[in-house]
Amino acid sequence: MTQTPGPSPEISVVASALNEAGNIRVLYDRITSALDGAGVSFELILVDNAGTDGTWELMRSLRDRDKRVKCLRLSKTFGHTEALLAGIDHSSGAAVVTMDSDLQHPPELLPRLIAKWREGFSVVSTVKKRDYRIPFLRYHFTVFFYALINRISGLKLSFGQSDFRLLDRRVVEVLKGMKERPKFLRGIVDWIGFNRTSIEYSVQERLSGKSTYNLWRLLEYGFNGIFSFSMIPLRILLITGLLAASLSLLFMFYNIVVWLIAKFWIPVFFLPTGFTTLAVVILFIGSVQLIGIGLLGEYLGRVYTQVKNRPEYIIAEKIL
Repeated sequence: MTQTPGPSPEISVVASALNEAGNIRVLYDRITSALDGAGVSFELILVDNAGTDGTWELMRSLRDRDKRVKCLRLSKTFGHTEALLAGIDHSSGAAVVTMDSDLQHPPELLPRLIAKWREGFSVVSTVKKRDYRIPFLRYHFTVFFYALINRISGLKLSFGQSDFRLLDRRVVEVLKGMKERPKFLRGIVDWIGFNRTSIEYSVQERLSGKSTYNLWRLLEYGFNGIFSFSMIPLRILLITGLLAASLSLLFMFYNIVVWLIAKFWIPVFFLPTGFTTLAVVILFIGSVQLIGIGLLGEYLGRVYTQVKNRPEYIIAEKIL
């Protein structure tokens, strides 16, 4: 007979799912096998990100089978981070593990994460080993992104970091109290601090379905991380504007000198050509202005989103 949960489980496992009907039962079996085998009391919080392939019905059937399973269904697809946050907000364990439902995060690693937590670490992250199946451009974009955001933000994110991690309850409470949105979860967890460690793992093959992360979503994720944790883009814009102003003044001074020379009938062979010079200057200044407006728009858009104070997610149905 399946064990029923106690009032306060030691571990809460939060797994987000978007159209993972082919994976959810296997995920449940592997998580329960790993944690039951390690003698860990736990709750499993499955979050359906408003999929359309019957994932929610499968979650409900698992709940009927095992009362340690909690089910949340969002009213629409808010996003991967928002689904994890919904599960974290409804967790009650002394520590919370977040992971995906596609089985690329191996559930067999859970006892190792818990062992590190019991040693006294408040954050136990996982780092992917190099996966040579990743396309060349995507791999180097990811490497560049982590190097860039570490350089300009003061964070210490490592290449291969994922949302497969364990957070102590103290860290969870701090995270729940942070109201900024949209949240760049990897950066926020690093910013919070506390003592931390990491474990390497090999990325598993997806059992079923296709990844929804395309190049555009990766770019969006990268920009969110940069604009959430760095003012450097605005400072670069300021410096560029100062340089443009300086060059404009120098160019104006140059034209005055050339005009004075020509005024006194001294042969001049280096008069600037009018239309070409004017076009180049206008295009340069215009480009700087457009880039500046775009950067300001990104930061202002975040303020606008924050001021509206809409919820990060809406739960359509829950079974707790």
